[in-house]
Amino acid sequence: MAKIKKLFDTDQIAERVDELALEISNKVSEKITIIGVLKGSFVFLADLIRALDKIGCPSHIEFLRLSSYGEKQKTSGDVVLIGGQPTVSNNRTVLLVDDIVDTGNSVAFAKKLLEAKGIAEVLTCTLLDKPSRREVA
Repeated sequence: MAKIKKLFDTDQIAERVDELALEISNKVSEKITIIGVLKGSFVFLADLIRALDKIGCPSHIEFLRLSSYGEKQKTSGDVVLIGGQPTVSNNRTVLLVDDIVDTGNSVAFAKKLLEAKGIAEVLTCTLLDKPSRREVA
């Protein structure tokens, strides 16, 4: 069995989540709608929401479920919306949260979906970035 290499420890992740929360609170001046991309973002999203709450940045939480992998280990490149769209007021700033940006296809798809609903501003936040696999900026 291959040994798994730890990239970041718990303290490093917690510190980065706190830094991201501060960056977000400095960028938005009102209650923000946060949309977590399921299933991958749920733990990161929970940590981020707690960090935002701790510094007094209120948020409304929604979820969006996307799939580009199906049952495979490698993405097909085709992103599919599973279930309904999140309920969001179109005059709000939305923060789209995902765990890892890999090809960029899922984040780009979700951003276009929200912009098509008339969302005023769509910001993105991810914990990890894999630029070596990027297909979409």
